[in-house]
Amino acid sequence: MNAIVAALTFWQMGFTSSEDVIAWADTEILKSGIPAQEMIDLSLDGQPPALSKLNMYSLRVQSG
Repeated sequence: MNAIVAALTFWQMGFTSSEDVIAWADTEILKSGIPAQEMIDLSLDGQPPALSKLNMYSLRVQSG
């Protein structure tokens, strides 16, 4: 998950394009035997939905 956070941070700061982040997520999915759901979400939905889901995950972890 930390790699996803880093990739989204780089995208938010303008260091990489949306296409590059999605291509990276696709590559990570192909390399993984069982990819994380967050990686699949990033690949399919793009950055804004992935950011929203990661923020919700962070809130659940902090409160629970």
